[in-house]
Amino acid sequence: MAAVFNDSVEFADMVARCVPGDFPPDIAIRAARIKLAKLRREAWPLLTTWAPGDPAPESWPTWGLYDVGGLVWHGRADGLLRLSLDDRTRLARHSVEWWMERALPWGDLLLVRGPLTRRQAPQVQRAT
Repeated sequence: MAAVFNDSVEFADMVARCVPGDFPPDIAIRAARIKLAKLRREAWPLLTTWAPGDPAPESWPTWGLYDVGGLVWHGRADGLLRLSLDDRTRLARHSVEWWMERALPWGDLLLVRGPLTRRQAPQVQRAT
């Protein structure tokens, strides 16, 4: 997990501000994910970030993708994405959510754990 990409608190705050208004929860959650993607794009212009509705990359990033909580996902040959073994192992000690053990299609992952940001090699990432 990368703390710098952990936007969980900000995401929850954005959703909480939308839900009491005119938006149903699913619309508020999607809107918050799209807004977070915009903020990540501004903060990390050299790293590609995807929001719900964005098309999948032509090939999976070698180093994986960060989700809304800073967890790392890797693309598989079958086109699905799976939470990294390190993150699955670490999180299993605390709780198990349904998405931790499943490989998900691109669109579903963006709706459940987006936005997604391309992960660079650790030494390159520090320099960006």
